This record gives sequence, structure tokens and C-alpha cells, in this order.
Amino acid sequence: MIDIHYHLIPNMDDGPDTIECALEMVKISYDQGVRTIVATPHLNHPAEFRGHMANDKDMLQEFEKLRTYIQTTYPDMELYLGAEVYLSKQDLSQLEQVEMRTMNKTRYVLVEFRRDIPFEEMDKGLQGLIALGYQPILAHAEVYNCFTSDMEGLLNLREQGVLIQCSAGNIIDIRQKPEKTRAKEMLRHGLVDIIASNGHNLITNKPDMTKAYTYVTKKYGAEEAKRLFEVNPKIMLADQVVPQAIRQIKPSQPINKKWIYVATIIALAILTRCTS
Repeated sequence: MIDIHYHLIPNMDDGPDTIECALEMVKISYDQGVRTIVATPHLNHPAEFRGHMANDKDMLQEFEKLRTYIQTTYPDMELYLGAEVYLSKQDLSQLEQVEMRTMNKTRYVLVEFRRDIPFEEMDKGLQGLIALGYQPILAHAEVYNCFTSDMEGLLNLREQGVLIQCSAGNIIDIRQKPEKTRAKEMLRHGLVDIIASNGHNLITNKPDMTKAYTYVTKKYGAEEAKRLFEVNPKIMLADQVVPQAIRQIKPSQPINKKWIYVATIIALAILTRCTS
């Protein structure tokens, strides 16, 4: 597997705070079958993170130090550098001046926005990146509120060539939360291009890919799982065009009346028992 969204460089953002933690995260990924990682530290993010590199040179030194540590233990693990570029409302009005770092020096750039951004604003920003020659990858697309009610906006983005990335953890989260619902709807409509871990640490956001891989395989087949976890990320890192099949929004899944009938019978039986 290839994991293209990974906060791995120690003391850089809200990822691991020590090299030991970073190496333990890599061990988890390696044991699950990941052999390529793109380190994507936050760039231009408004949050106050614990660490901050004065310039790209310092950041590159930390990246190379980490890669040396990793390849000493896992010589067949490939590590590349990218970023998760945050675009604020102000950035969208001056995209030419925003600091960018692409994925492994390709045309692809992993971008994120504020969670409550209106779709029209997001669309304008992504179109602006395309006009500047970048190929946007929308990071953790399932977190955006604008995709709650319908998937048409997401469909339109893909038709422009925007790649849609979902986080593995949100697909298999045991909690019933909006991000999980949206992620599964995106998969059902075939609107996801890449699944990555968005790994940050060993507690709240582990770099867990296996469960999501298993889910996609069982639900949509081994070929689809390979496309999302291996084929598309590999094509992207080679700076080639990732093929995006034409999709249509599927109708809502019909309610199974049989199970409604069974549930009604059970409820009546319990009610009768309680009142007798």
C-alpha cells in the first residue's frame, strides 16, 4: 500500500512529538503492508502547532534525518515529501502568493479548507489552483459539511480533474459520526480516488489502513481496493494523469420493508410483555 497523507515528521505540526513516536507509527504502517509514505506536514495552517521550521531548508533537514532513521530499519520503505496546504478565505483571493509544496515535486498538491467552507468558495479555489498549473487533491473530503446533503458538488470536482482523498479512519470509525456517513456515501457513489491514513500519532489518529482496505475489498471488490490504496497513489507520485471513471450519483438505497416488519413485531412483543 501507499499512504499519501501522513503527518510523520517529528515536532513539526500536530503529528508525533518525538522520533521514537514517528518510528513506532512507521512500524504500524510497515506491518500492515505500507511500503511508500508521503510525509505531509501542515503548511499555511492557522492553528498554533508545537513546532515550526524557520524555512524549507530546516524542514528538509528534519525530513532527511527521519528518512535515514526509517531506512535503517526498513530499507524497502520509500519516503517522499509533500505537504497538506491549508487555503484560507484570504488565500483564495491571492493564490499566486500562497506558499505551495507539491507531492514529491509533482504537479499534485494536497489541499484542505476550513470544515464549514461553502462549496462555491471551495470550487473557486480548486479551479484557481488548476489555472495555475497544479493538480489538486482534496484532503479528507468527508470532513466538509457542504457534502452532507448531496454528492453533486463532489461529482463536479472530479469532472474538473480534482482527486478526492478520504481518510481510512473515518471509513471504519466505530462511532456513527457525519464524517463516516459521508465517507461511505462517497465510496458508494464511486467518487473516491485515494484512501490514506491521515496518521498523526499513536492514540487519537493512528496510521491504520488495514481495516479500511478490508472494508473496501469486501464491499466493492479487490480491484477497487487496489485502485484506491495502491494504483492511483502510484500514478500520482509518478506525476502522471490518474484516470477518473465517469460516475453518476446513485439513488438513495431503498428501505428494506422486511426488516421494518420484523422490527415492528419485536417491538410489539416487548410492549405486550411489559404491560401484561
